[in-house]
Amino acid sequence: MSSLVFSDDEKLKKNLQNVFLNKKYTDFEIKVINPNNEKDIKIFPTHRAILMERSEYFNGLFRSKMKEEQQGFVEFNDISVQTMETILEYIYTGSLHINHNNALEILVASKKFCFEPKLTTQLVDFIRQNINNSNVIDLLNFANNFGYSDISACCFNYITWNPQPILESHQIREVSEEDLNVLVVNENLKVNEELELFNYIVDWAQFNLKLKPGIENLQEKDTAIVADKIKKLVSNVRFCEIDKEDFSRIAKMKIIPDEIVKMMNEFFEKNLTIPELLIFQPRSKFPESKIIGKNYEYIQLLKEWINDNEFFNKMQLGYGTDYTEYTTEEFHAHCDEKGKTLVIYISSDGDICGGFTKVGWTEDRSKWRPEERGTFKGNIIDPDAFIFTLKNPRNHPPTKFKIRKGKEEFAIWYEMIYGPCFGGIRTRIGDIELYSNVRYYFYFGESYEMPDGVHFGRDDSYTFLMSGSLTRFECFYIPSEK
Repeated sequence: MSSLVFSDDEKLKKNLQNVFLNKKYTDFEIKVINPNNEKDIKIFPTHRAILMERSEYFNGLFRSKMKEEQQGFVEFNDISVQTMETILEYIYTGSLHINHNNALEILVASKKFCFEPKLTTQLVDFIRQNINNSNVIDLLNFANNFGYSDISACCFNYITWNPQPILESHQIREVSEEDLNVLVVNENLKVNEELELFNYIVDWAQFNLKLKPGIENLQEKDTAIVADKIKKLVSNVRFCEIDKEDFSRIAKMKIIPDEIVKMMNEFFEKNLTIPELLIFQPRSKFPESKIIGKNYEYIQLLKEWINDNEFFNKMQLGYGTDYTEYTTEEFHAHCDEKGKTLVIYISSDGDICGGFTKVGWTEDRSKWRPEERGTFKGNIIDPDAFIFTLKNPRNHPPTKFKIRKGKEEFAIWYEMIYGPCFGGIRTRIGDIELYSNVRYYFYFGESYEMPDGVHFGRDDSYTFLMSGSLTRFECFYIPSEK
């Protein structure tokens, strides 16, 4: 004869909730005391058997015959009434209502009452997924105080990729010196300007020394204590990314260690291209790039050419692939509708070129040439687009090539069977054209300026940007807000 298992979980849950709410047959009290007023006490009548079964904390308390077990109540002054109500509802029903207002308190309580690890994991995930500009510093300090390294790591990562709102709102004043140093050391910190970071470090020191914040408010009598406070931090500021005049101005404040001033003066006097000292290595703007990596000269050139700090500091590698593995479908899936996009190509001979577009690859026909808006393929208008060479077979110096006057309508090409193409393709091959993983062309000069001595339509224009075979390309853009 077959068997039947009947389950009425919802009814059981409702019954247990009523047991808690009706407070019948209770035999133990939980008292929540307001830490600011010891006479303000909220009493929760409960049942020992349920507390013991649902919480290792209470199981241990009752089994050990502690005074609380003997007197029939336990007191807490480190949990709010609202949190205790939520915790008891979870104990009795297994349901927990979490929001951004109570998540931290519930996390601390779940650890205190030794609830199952699965709950802690879900709480931590909820907190990590809800990090934003207004709470990231509070969450970082919380994580450090209570030992939640995974939340702390997420906070550091969030600030690393999005530091400007945190700096500009002065929330950074609330972090410890140790945490601030973790951020300053990080080569991937996406600050707009290194000079701004230095100013915020001084502001942090002034605030924590109870001085009037703001580098413009620094008094000569306070320079010594501020210098001592920021000594460790400024040793990791990338002064090589600050121009000579600005560095000379802040050096006169006498809050930068003498040895750093001496090294930087030597750096400027010798006009060094790549800093020789580890502490002065520039921040990596291309941490995931296999093409640019940490090449200081290339990073500075691209930053100057793009001339958009927000893009340059927030961009991430959206699509990077070896040429033989790329498909046009993957390119469009990753790179369409992203707006500003930087593309970098490299050959088997090490030649590096690329292009930048403010419009990006889009199906928005309003951004296409008028003559092609009724079709499924077309040229996209972008008067600010440019292509560039960083290393080429002709040993021509790194150069930015703007769109030619009258060719603004032919900045980039959009078609699903093509990859990232710069230049017009309607009538002839574009300046940089990727058709598939077996066919590509460099018809330099079709839509973009050329250097003197290179002739459009001749062999020297075909091979100016790249020799050998195309081996990899990478596309960078600002990730969409989620």
